[in-house]
Amino acid sequence: MMAASHGQVHSSTKLDKARSYVLTLGLTLTLFYNLPFELMNLKVSNFLLVVASVLAIASGVEYFNTYKKIIKKSLKSDVVEKLDI
Repeated sequence: MMAASHGQVHSSTKLDKARSYVLTLGLTLTLFYNLPFELMNLKVSNFLLVVASVLAIASGVEYFNTYKKIIKKSLKSDVVEKLDI
């Protein structure tokens, strides 16, 4: 919302799309009891959910680094507004 108020739009990156794909696949396997991998005693669904978590953190860091100037500017203006009250 801060970026949008400054006229910038956040589009999906390849990292965001990979996270969504891995998360969807991991959740689907979890809902279907990790079949057919459960028959081979492989915890593929758990692995995919861990990978999706790591990708989510990386995506958040990437997002923060992209918009940190706007975040800092917005925080400074909020502090100034509170001091003027």
